[in-house]
Amino acid sequence: GGSGHTYAAQAADGTKVAIKVLSLRGLADWKLFELFEREARVLGSLDHPMIPRYVDDFSEETPQGPQYCIVQELAPGQTLQASVDGGWRGSEDDIRSIAERILGALVYLHGRMPPVIHRDLKPLNILRDEGGKISVVDFGSVRDRIHTTVGGGSTMVGTFGYMAPEQLRGQAEPTTDLYGLAATLVFLLTGHSPS
Repeated sequence: GGSGHTYAAQAADGTKVAIKVLSLRGLADWKLFELFEREARVLGSLDHPMIPRYVDDFSEETPQGPQYCIVQELAPGQTLQASVDGGWRGSEDDIRSIAERILGALVYLHGRMPPVIHRDLKPLNILRDEGGKISVVDFGSVRDRIHTTVGGGSTMVGTFGYMAPEQLRGQAEPTTDLYGLAATLVFLLTGHSPS
């Protein structure tokens, strides 16, 4: 990804986990570190069956320099992007079911106080396993605070084609995630990027 590397690993108890690593050596933009810390804090507060369980976060000194790590349970399956790229074409009922389940996760996230806004909902951040289980991953762009700066803006994050217009101004609302979901559904139904 844009802010680090993610590895599949196995914990001492046999649990499969994902370890997201941000190297602090030569980090040109400390905003990435702030986003990484925010991701760890938010993940630690979430408990939803479609969001992989937070395990831990820590920093460590390595020969390559300091690193910051987030550990989560490993979500099964492959991304919706990889599925479509591999030839999968869901029926209208399949896509409707995916939409309804993701909406359930968004209701949970947006119902928190303050609302948790993913800000980068797209086919690469949604996994589907062989049984149809859906997982929403990569909370690296998450926003969980109400900003009080002039204009209410923050850093612009997201992916073109899936990014709501207000994100170009550094703003995000719960509807921002609905836009990302709608663009994802367009991709799933057509096989073409909305950008």
